[in-house]
Amino acid sequence: MNRFAELHEGASRNAPAPDEHWSERRKLADKLRVLIAEVTSADASAEAYAAAISHLDGALAALSDAPHYAGLLANTRDLGIERFVAVAQELNPIYGLSNPLAPPLQMHRSADRAYGQVRFSSPYEGPPGHVHGGFIAAALDQFLGFTQTLSGLSGMTGKLAVRYVRPTPLDTDLELEGWIKERIGRLVYVEGVLRVAAVVTAKATGMFVEVPTGYLFR
Repeated sequence: MNRFAELHEGASRNAPAPDEHWSERRKLADKLRVLIAEVTSADASAEAYAAAISHLDGALAALSDAPHYAGLLANTRDLGIERFVAVAQELNPIYGLSNPLAPPLQMHRSADRAYGQVRFSSPYEGPPGHVHGGFIAAALDQFLGFTQTLSGLSGMTGKLAVRYVRPTPLDTDLELEGWIKERIGRLVYVEGVLRVAAVVTAKATGMFVEVPTGYLFR
């Protein structure tokens, strides 16, 4: 099996933080997710918003003098594929535990199936009370990309098609399941579904193109 795929076997399910530094970043990201939900829902006074801004100015000042490494490769810092996968675990915008933009999506796999869990809160709203279709597509893209590692290949999305079967509710535990339909040379065709309990709310198919691990580190 491709080493990159092996490293993804337990991705995003109870994976420990790489070190204490990342553990604290995860805690900060959790707080920021709550803050984002508050900003989009709290009907506070102007004074309360001003007080919150003042506190945030202090938080920004606490971080401004630190070294900054923007992006996966900058944070990998020539430490190899293991470090790259660990950093992706933290910074990915869909499942990264240290990225406050991520819901985050949790993923794991068996011998021939991939599974995921996610819960979208109010900042991800599209139709009233339901998840914006763009976030559903992003979650399915990421999840099918994880699913295609069952093939032993590491690839990038070539095609993605999403069918929205019915609206997906907010603040609800959602389940994902994915499987490989077929592999043809460097191409892996994958299918998956998003469910609320046993009810399918979205389906997706994807074609993924193998990318040699070395391509990422040229």
